[in-house]
Amino acid sequence: MSKVFPEILVKLMCLRLKLYNKEKEKVKKMLQAAPGRVSLTSDLWSSMITDGYLSLTAHFIDKHWNLKKRLLNYTIMPPPHTGVNLCEKIYELLCEWGIEHKVFAMTLDNASSNICFINLLISQLNIRNLLVSDEYWAEFSTILAIACILDPRYKLSCVDFFYRKFYGAQSQQFIDLKRKLFLLSNEYVAKANLSSGADSTPSQGCSRDRCETLFANEAEDVMKELDDYENNVSVLSAKKTQLELYLEEPKVDRKSNLDVLDFWKGNQFRYPELAAMAPDILSIPITTVASEAAFSAGACVINKFRTSLLPENAESLICARDWIYGDKDVVSALNSIHANQHFSTLTI
Repeated sequence: MSKVFPEILVKLMCLRLKLYNKEKEKVKKMLQAAPGRVSLTSDLWSSMITDGYLSLTAHFIDKHWNLKKRLLNYTIMPPPHTGVNLCEKIYELLCEWGIEHKVFAMTLDNASSNICFINLLISQLNIRNLLVSDEYWAEFSTILAIACILDPRYKLSCVDFFYRKFYGAQSQQFIDLKRKLFLLSNEYVAKANLSSGADSTPSQGCSRDRCETLFANEAEDVMKELDDYENNVSVLSAKKTQLELYLEEPKVDRKSNLDVLDFWKGNQFRYPELAAMAPDILSIPITTVASEAAFSAGACVINKFRTSLLPENAESLICARDWIYGDKDVVSALNSIHANQHFSTLTI
């Protein structure tokens, strides 16, 4: 028995690593296929032997408009835990997953090193990022207010009501909120215009005869468009944005059991720019609970009986468990196996 037991352990280790690598590729493809951007939560934890671990969790809306959460890393983080070291580590992990250009927001606690860390990360990623932190709860959160506005049951009137109660009518805080809302919306409008311009770029590979034919057929259409433009220029200049049209529409009944993501999925062709912005905003986590939950699972793996467990093995165990149980199809399959074969539990 003493000779067989190590062989079983080796086989289990190989199967575990194979499973981890397979599921990691699935998560990576899922992140790349997500049409919107990715929000993150991160936190630090010390094991019972004082080893520092860093968790990084991704939150995003997939192509089917489902809210997803995936634990990306549960990695060793040697001291000191300064802002510079955290920035280098997080940036390395983001590049490993290929999402360094898809980061939209990051939720952290109010540790002093996180202020330096997030400023360095924003500079390194060359983006204007959003940050949600526990320290911001002293006043209204801009992100929460914008998320409320994107709920068709409340829109701007709900935010206006509470801002009036706390700051008075037409307060500077409310004016600043509206300004940030429209600035954010304009970024998605510009992005949509850039994409449509790239899609409409004419082909350069036509022959001379074909080009002449196309020119002859399109010349009259171009002049007609010019006439239409001159006749309707005043109307076009006064055209309202999608955000303005959305805010002017009647609100949905506040008591209705509405799924906000389903609403934007159903209205993505009416408001394509807002429908691109809504998933990014609505997927931002307002707490670091996801990271803290990962540490609860980590404490069960890195316990007093496994203090010599290698960090990479601990990461593969904890992350693979999150990826498998985060997939409803896999969970259903596992539950079916348990029911048919009378398995009580599955421990990875």
